[in-house]
Amino acid sequence: AISICDTIVRLNLVGKFSGSLSHMANLGRELEKAEIALKHGLEYKQDEPLINKTNKSNNLMRQMKQMKLKEDEFGW
Repeated sequence: AISICDTIVRLNLVGKFSGSLSHMANLGRELEKAEIALKHGLEYKQDEPLINKTNKSNNLMRQMKQMKLKEDEFGW
C-alpha cells in the first residue's frame, strides 16, 4: 500500500482539484485495507468492511482480535 501511494504521489496521478487531499487519504485507507485482506485471507470490497472469506458471519472486531490487530479511528 505504501509503495503504491508513493508512486501515485510521485507521478502526480491524483491531480490538483479541491478534493484531491481527501481523495488521496481515502485511496490510502482503501489500499491499506486491501493489503490487510490479502495478508489475512479476508474478502475485500471497496468501501465495505473486511469480512472473513470462510465464515462471513464473523464480525471484523473478533477477527482483528484473533489476528492481534487494533481498530483504528476509522473502524478498520
